[in-house]
Amino acid sequence: MKENNGVIVGNWFDDQEQWYPLRHPVGEIGKRFAFTGEGLTCALNVLKKEMADMPKVPQHKHYHEQFLIILEGEGDAIVDGKHYPASAGSFFVIPPDVPHGFEIAKGKSDVLNLDVFCPSRKEYMKENFLNKSKT
Repeated sequence: MKENNGVIVGNWFDDQEQWYPLRHPVGEIGKRFAFTGEGLTCALNVLKKEMADMPKVPQHKHYHEQFLIILEGEGDAIVDGKHYPASAGSFFVIPPDVPHGFEIAKGKSDVLNLDVFCPSRKEYMKENFLNKSKT
């Protein structure tokens, strides 16, 4: 990604070195490409279909409002304990501090989703994420 006069320009197909692994206690579950501006963060996630056979990733919450948009694949979005079927085109607006998670449908394909967070998540910048994961 390049920055010029405050404008960040990139292409996730071309910038393969910007992707980084998503790791959870259950194992490596996919990869993420994130970019952060002044007020929000966008994160493109690929969740491996093998994740459906792993122990469930616990729900989590954070002080950011989150837009979850499913681009490919299917599963269940879990928001505040309720399961919502999700497939390409589904979107969810998750308020701050509401527990949420995602379960991939068994026997299906990888899930490609876009998360948008406000305020921005500086920890999602690649250099911050990789430094944090080493400690």
